[in-house]
Amino acid sequence: MHDLVKANTTADIKSFEVKFGPDSTDSIAVWINLFVDKDFPPSREKLSELNRIADKIRSELLKENFRYWPYVAVRSNM
Repeated sequence: MHDLVKANTTADIKSFEVKFGPDSTDSIAVWINLFVDKDFPPSREKLSELNRIADKIRSELLKENFRYWPYVAVRSNM
């Protein structure tokens, strides 16, 4: 999973974290947080690119029949 996430990130994504646990329906899930700098310039194009990356990571995990439901979010480093 780490390799899949890493392969789909860009220079704007400085790091990521992966956490496992039950979601609100008590199903097993994984949360993948993609971190950008706190001073990231949120242009429309940049935000679209980050959303595309999050969607691609989610889709790739679902395509691999990964047993945890993936939640992917973009966050800023504090």
